[in-house]
Amino acid sequence: MKKFVLIVLLGIFTSTLLFSGGIADASVTFSPDNRSIISWSHGDNVVIKYWNVSNGNEINTISQPNSKNGIKQWDVTTGREIRTFSGHTNSIRSVVFTPDGKTIISGSNDKTIKQWDVTTGREIRTFSGHTGSIRSVVLTPDGKTIISCSADNKIIIWNISNGQIIRTIFVQENIDSVSISPDGKNIISNYNDVIYDEYDDEEYDEYGLIIWDVATGREIKRYNKFNNEINIVLFSHDSKNIIINQNNKIIIIEQVTGREIRTFTGHTSSVNSFALSRDGKYIISGSNDKTIKQWDVSSGREIRTFSGLSESARSLGYSPDGRMIIAAYGTYNDDGGLDNILGF
Repeated sequence: MKKFVLIVLLGIFTSTLLFSGGIADASVTFSPDNRSIISWSHGDNVVIKYWNVSNGNEINTISQPNSKNGIKQWDVTTGREIRTFSGHTNSIRSVVFTPDGKTIISGSNDKTIKQWDVTTGREIRTFSGHTGSIRSVVLTPDGKTIISCSADNKIIIWNISNGQIIRTIFVQENIDSVSISPDGKNIISNYNDVIYDEYDDEEYDEYGLIIWDVATGREIKRYNKFNNEINIVLFSHDSKNIIINQNNKIIIIEQVTGREIRTFTGHTSSVNSFALSRDGKYIISGSNDKTIKQWDVSSGREIRTFSGLSESARSLGYSPDGRMIIAAYGTYNDDGGLDNILGF
């Protein structure tokens, strides 16, 4: 049996990555070599579950005490703590591996982004420039550029090798997260904002998406005809479509026209996480109904339901080899309340 390493990152909020995303208070990604993951929880305990994709059987459950504001590395098989990454002064909200798997990039409520050496746990560099809490960090596919968004309503594009700012995009809306297209050309951000109508003297909620050009920082297109809050947004495998959540559904939208291509229905409560397989053929989704479902992207057909969660899956993902899925959640010792869950 292979021995895998689990990196559990402990903080709050979300990260929208290349292949996976989750509603507030969660983030997850798998290392490129298929041996480790990074994730975090703001609860008092972290529970990790993973399953065999082919038959839906649960492989293992790991439960460990939390350590807030830090990154911890655990052995998945034994649950033994291997290493702690320390340096942020407030809750961590987003983390991603570099493509070579040698370093981790993290964004925090302390308004900074940090780069870490995975082997030693040493802090390599701090990226400073945001004036608000970091909400999301992603990397371009070549690993040379970091893209971050913050509560200061800015998207900043950074040079990873020297920490310098390449470009700053100023956004009027209150952006929650960013994701990068697999071809590395476009950024997509989702926003959930309150708009004031001067004519009617009323406020109303607006839910939308904005696509940006990475090379110029120019806004390319926006979509704002959604009826419900958007918490998760990803590009499809070929960069042509956009995948979002709307209540208890997952929807695929054609990027050029904004036309709804396909809707995935089957959950009985709000969808708050989903992940795309590396080949783009399958989606897994987590819901407040405490189930995880696997879907065929081309047909919208439900393939399998994974159960056994005591709380809702707010972030999850596929292993790079596609053989496993993992989900985890944080719980509190006092009242059992849920704040955050994570996975591969």
